[in-house]
Formats: sequence, C-alpha cells, structure tokens
Amino acid sequence: MSGRVEIVKRLLDAYNDRDWDTIRAACAEDMTFYDNALHIGGTSRDEFIQAGQRMLEEAPDDRVFDTSFIDADNERVVISTATYQATHTGPPILPGLEVSGRHEATRACEIWRFDEQDRLIGNEMFTDLLGVAIELGDVTLPEATVQALNLQVPPRVPMKYGS
Repeated sequence: MSGRVEIVKRLLDAYNDRDWDTIRAACAEDMTFYDNALHIGGTSRDEFIQAGQRMLEEAPDDRVFDTSFIDADNERVVISTATYQATHTGPPILPGLEVSGRHEATRACEIWRFDEQDRLIGNEMFTDLLGVAIELGDVTLPEATVQALNLQVPPRVPMKYGS
C-alpha cells in the first residue's frame, strides 16, 4: 500500500477537524475536482476548500467515517468509499429543498489522483443524491416500491464518528 492512502486518510480526518491548512498543504494549487451528484467542480485547491466549507454551511456537523480504500499505486490513484453523515440545518445547497433539521447519511465513492510528488491533483466524488433527498423528506417513494424492493427508507445508519 502506498503512502497515498495515508494522505487520503489525513485529508478526510482534516475535513472532520475543519483543518483547512492540512488540506491546502496536501493539494496541488491547480488541482481539479468534481461532484457528480451536485454537478459542481473547480480548478484550484482554494475552490476545493471553499466547496467543502460551503457544504458545512448546510450541515455544520458533517462527518466522514466508515472508510475503505483501494490503492492503484502504479496509477497514482486511490479510490475510497465512506459515509458522510450530518444534520441538515441549512441553508440548502440545492435550490428548492427545505431545511429539515433531519439527520442524513450517504455513502460516497471518491477517486483521488496524485502527481509525482504525491500532491492531490484531482478529486471526483459520486454520491446518492436521491437517497439523501428521500432521507430529508424532499422525495417520497410510493409504498409499493419501498415494499417491493425491501427498502429501508430512510436508511438506518448508526451515529458513529471517526475513521
């Protein structure tokens, strides 16, 4: 396993600690990022940090836990999965959603790309935005769908913080 997994762990811990200096130090200045669920992205580490800070305006207690990693060392890539969990206190990041005060959790898959100096040069995130909207009460599935798919709506995720 490369040291890049340790870098990603430090980045996720720094997010939990709101340690923007650690995040800034690990990123190349001209890194790129894209969140496929929210369709937002940017082309600098400052924009990456600002996007994280904006997410915390919606859910100030947002935490990352239950992480796992795949190390594609020869490609300078780490793939991580994690649970992001928070209380939705607003303002909403998506237009039209109401501030609910509800707890929500979503699984995320992130692709972390590094340069030759092991600086983060790219981050791409994939999350289940529909699941979050269901948990927050903004979308309701027909009961027949819930029963047919044996869904747990909202999903029950224990409150657990840390790696």
